[in-house]
Amino acid sequence: MSEFNHLTTNGWKEVPAANNKEAICKKASTCFEFTNSKSTVVSLMPCTEPDSYLIKLIHSRGGSPNFFEVKTPNAESIAIAMEKLKEEADVNNYFGLYFSLQKDFEDVSITAWEQWESNYR
Repeated sequence: MSEFNHLTTNGWKEVPAANNKEAICKKASTCFEFTNSKSTVVSLMPCTEPDSYLIKLIHSRGGSPNFFEVKTPNAESIAIAMEKLKEEADVNNYFGLYFSLQKDFEDVSITAWEQWESNYR
C-alpha cells in the first residue's frame, strides 16, 4: 500500500485492523493510527470494499468511538487529507472533521458502527 507510506514516515503506526474491537472494523484490510495532541486516536482504515475507507476517532483512554466512511477512488487523496487533518481531529467534536472531509470528498458519511454489533437491536 504505497499510497500510505508517507503516513508511517509522519508518525502514523500501521497496526492490524483486527486490533479494533468494533465489528465494523472487519471491513478493513489494515489500520493506520495517529494519536494527536488532543489525546484523540485517529485511525484510517482502507477497506476490502474498493474505494472505501473507515476513519475512527476515539480517546486514547478509551470510551465510545466515532466513525466516518469516505468513498474515493484515489487512495492517496484520503491519506494526504488525513495527514493534513490529523491534529484537527477531536473525538469530542467529530463534526469538525466531518465538515473538513466534506471539503475534499463528495461521499463522506457518519457511520453508525453500533449497527454492526451482534447485540444491536
